[in-house]
Amino acid sequence: MQILDNFSSIERYKWAQFVLNHPQGNIFQTPEMYEIFEKTKNYYPLIISLKSKGKIAGIFLSVIQKEYPALGILTSRSIVWGGPLVIPENPKLVTLLLNEYKSQIGGKALYTQIRNLYDTNNLQIDLESQGFKFSDHLNYILDIEAGEEYVWKSMNKKRRNTIKKAIKSDLKIIEVDNLEEITYSYNILEKVYNNARLPLADFSLFKNSFEILGPKRMIKCFSAIFDGKSIGTLWILTYNGRIYDWYSGSLNEYLNKCPNDLLIWHAIKWGINAKFKSFDFGGAGKPDVPYGVRDFKKKFGGVETNFGRFEKSHSPILHSMLQTSFKVFNKI
Repeated sequence: MQILDNFSSIERYKWAQFVLNHPQGNIFQTPEMYEIFEKTKNYYPLIISLKSKGKIAGIFLSVIQKEYPALGILTSRSIVWGGPLVIPENPKLVTLLLNEYKSQIGGKALYTQIRNLYDTNNLQIDLESQGFKFSDHLNYILDIEAGEEYVWKSMNKKRRNTIKKAIKSDLKIIEVDNLEEITYSYNILEKVYNNARLPLADFSLFKNSFEILGPKRMIKCFSAIFDGKSIGTLWILTYNGRIYDWYSGSLNEYLNKCPNDLLIWHAIKWGINAKFKSFDFGGAGKPDVPYGVRDFKKKFGGVETNFGRFEKSHSPILHSMLQTSFKVFNKI
């Protein structure tokens, strides 16, 4: 068994095919996303792979995110979307991947969080043996393969009414296809995230994604237009039959026009026409914590899942102190 941390063009092709053919393969573990993260400000991707008999046997792609680089590890976290991918016939390879990962992540991130996109019960024992703790985290997956009429009728009546309201208000949805409109989209996200007091990735993430994934038809950005002005935006990623709700938001002063509702419905209809199978709402929070976003997503009629998350602290005392400080700051 060989451990790889760099790839030739041929190895990258093998990597891409491994993810595409894996039953839990997802867009966030692809070479394209690695390239995007590598070019994004304050993002530092770390890729580890196992190779056996000339073939890729496992992939683990994490992204070290530094909110404030000057503070070093204090604001650095490592995020893994979709977890480790190993050949299904040998799930124990997860231990090899994680051992190599732990040897490389030390001093680079305060903690690692694995955001599961599928059921990972078969990996839970191995992850917990490496110090990763499981916590519940909900999501909604909408079956759009059944067609527009079925999806519409399966939707909560209130959600159908808000979509109708948005249409009657002369709200229009356009597809963003140039850098200037991407800038408008990002400006909306900045306002939304600032209001929610949440960190937003640098503009370079969106620019790079548009430039790298756009030609491969793996990304779409939609904007809601009212009276000639962009008032809402939605970014979706597309991969192997699945649509991922990535980033979205609308200006507070126009929420009565229901732009978020119409943006999602537009993306769903687009996905149905493009023959996609499912729409992944990208997370709905912890089940025991009230969350308005979860209430919004639930009304589109998707199946509720609880694939959860795994988290490991690389400096438990420091991590605990910072979490306490953050809670106090939010209360103030």
